[in-house]
Amino acid sequence: IKNPLAAIAASAFAIKKRAKTLNDNRIIQLSEKIEKNSQRASDIITRLLNYAKPSYYKIEKVDLREILLSALDLALPENLKRKVKISKRLNKNIYTYGDATALQRVFINLLMNSIEAMNNEGKIDIKLSKNEHYAVISIKDYGPGIPEDMIEHIFDPFFTTKEKGTGLGLSVVSKIIKDHRGEIEVRSQENEGTEFIVKLPLAED
Repeated sequence: IKNPLAAIAASAFAIKKRAKTLNDNRIIQLSEKIEKNSQRASDIITRLLNYAKPSYYKIEKVDLREILLSALDLALPENLKRKVKISKRLNKNIYTYGDATALQRVFINLLMNSIEAMNNEGKIDIKLSKNEHYAVISIKDYGPGIPEDMIEHIFDPFFTTKEKGTGLGLSVVSKIIKDHRGEIEVRSQENEGTEFIVKLPLAED
């Protein structure tokens, strides 16, 4: 499916380029709509592929503090940095073994969910600590929370409360964490916010 989608997007780009020389704004707008929705369909397919069989190309000892800081930079664009207050308590020298890109994807997804839950305005607490066996990452927002009857389903494939959601984001997150021999749980109360807690095995010195 991705091959014909690529052809559709390329054709839309060519049509848009031609329409610009003719100053045909209507054709330009329609071409951009085709490009946008082709990309959205491609993203959904990519998520399906990641859920079915995520690929981990490089397993290494990774610094979780660095992973979280880079995920925060990618999840929080410039236009939201004044609206979303981030409280960070990230202990240093906490490591796990895993694929850095996949773990970064996990935290980007959780952070973006928190930002969206608060309608792009509010406060998020991020903590990184460790116990005897695990690195513990907590991401807490102060949004509307998740209804109690939905909490047990949020990691199910295709379950979503978003109008344009695919229901694959958190299921992919859960799968990546389990593939890294970790655990993820959610604590939430309506009108008080939601906290995701990720536990990953500590890397041995």
